[in-house]
Amino acid sequence: MRGATVLWALLRRSRDLKVTRLRAIRRQMDSDARDFEIALDDLTDHLAQTQFDVGENEDLRAHGKVVEALEMLVRLYPREAERTLNTAALALLKLRVQSESWLDEIQRIVDAARTLANDGVELSLAATTEIDRLFTQALLAATSSPSGFPKAWQAVLWRSSEHAPLGRLVRWLERGAQQRKGDRRRTSTQRRCGDGNQFHSSRCRKCLAWNRPRLDSRESDAPRST
Repeated sequence: MRGATVLWALLRRSRDLKVTRLRAIRRQMDSDARDFEIALDDLTDHLAQTQFDVGENEDLRAHGKVVEALEMLVRLYPREAERTLNTAALALLKLRVQSESWLDEIQRIVDAARTLANDGVELSLAATTEIDRLFTQALLAATSSPSGFPKAWQAVLWRSSEHAPLGRLVRWLERGAQQRKGDRRRTSTQRRCGDGNQFHSSRCRKCLAWNRPRLDSRESDAPRST
């Protein structure tokens, strides 16, 4: 079950992963939690015979049906999946100290945990705090990289927690400030638009036609200069 959770989290969405990196993750997880047994190597070797595509560089890729089956198994045991994902996240954070190349696997774990959010699965505060710090550092470091900045921006936008100040700022810039209850009252000019828009807009021809008579009447009522 634990090995299935790690494989599903790292190989979903047709992603590749080298066998050597998978083994490094398993060793770090074993080192961090000695009472946490995970038969990751055995399960990987078994599935690699028939269910995984193995490239020349030992890149693993799971078939779509295999990923779906692994996800069904993971959702049957959400509490075990939560513990496994948290253990994997903490292990990857330690590997990230040794090499910056582990950020991609960390993002996969975050994505997997968010996919299981409706099942009550979430990463621990210790893990999310450190992950938020990594995303913040990556975005600040990418400010001088035109190619790397959009990817770092998207990582903060979609993967940072609600506790991250930079994450809240990025989401506000992308989506606007969240409306509080009672702030959605319309003014007299915010009437429904017949063109499908939520409110009347200067970009809508029907809105312009709706506003034209009112503007004309105001001009006719205004005192004319002699």
